Amino acid sequence: MDHVEKYLPIVETLAAKALDLAINASPTKPREGEHVRSLMEWVPAAKALLSGESVGIDYLPTLEAIRDGTRVRFRDGRGHSRPHYLYLAAGLHRAGLGVHPVGLARDAGVVSCAGDELGDAFELPWLSNAVNDQFDMSRDWLDMEVGALESDTPMHPPDVDTTPDEWTFAEMGALHGLFNAAIAIGHDAGLAKAHAAARYHLQHTQPDYTTYQPWALAAFLYFPDTVGFAEQQLHDVETHLHVEGPPGALVPGLLLADAVATLREAAKRD
Repeated sequence: MDHVEKYLPIVETLAAKALDLAINASPTKPREGEHVRSLMEWVPAAKALLSGESVGIDYLPTLEAIRDGTRVRFRDGRGHSRPHYLYLAAGLHRAGLGVHPVGLARDAGVVSCAGDELGDAFELPWLSNAVNDQFDMSRDWLDMEVGALESDTPMHPPDVDTTPDEWTFAEMGALHGLFNAAIAIGHDAGLAKAHAAARYHLQHTQPDYTTYQPWALAAFLYFPDTVGFAEQQLHDVETHLHVEGPPGALVPGLLLADAVATLREAAKRD
């Protein structure tokens, strides 16, 4: 973990910078039958995680996956919504309180919260299970999903019906969820699969396809031979903050804080 200790202050500093910059620049009136939450609500929790404070309930807004039967959409600083954002908020709850928020269990709530937006987003089960507090269930799920390990393979086979950008984003979300879950329960096979996927992306994923949102940053930093990919992600965040400014800083800031919490957890286990 010596190399992680080298990079952790860099991630912490960049996370604090992004969170201080972040604003909600596109408050949008919800459509009929829709409930909208801004990820800005989770900035205080992320800052508390970075500072090492005890993240009390006062820092964490109530996280509702379902509200009065309506769909809940979680939006970034530009008003964009992705199913991933729900699980990012849930991950901050788990990191802050050590418990999973009510309404996001593996049952129908996970599907209902995303509604038809879930679609074919095959990476979301990895994310939803990563924030599940029923770790025994998560272990069973990991044992089933990890399966036989092949060297340097992605999380999902490439899909001809999916653009490279979409596929890469799906991969990053899946790797993020797998690594966080494996660290949380000390699952060696899950870590081995995460390592194989991280090596694959180091070797095959072009910088043009590396999102400025640093999903799975903790995984790339954790394994010494994939740190180069993490360095590219951190560079992309820095560039994006200069180009896009405060509206584009929200999700990167939360993801960086999530990475810090995950790497600190990994350090304790190691």
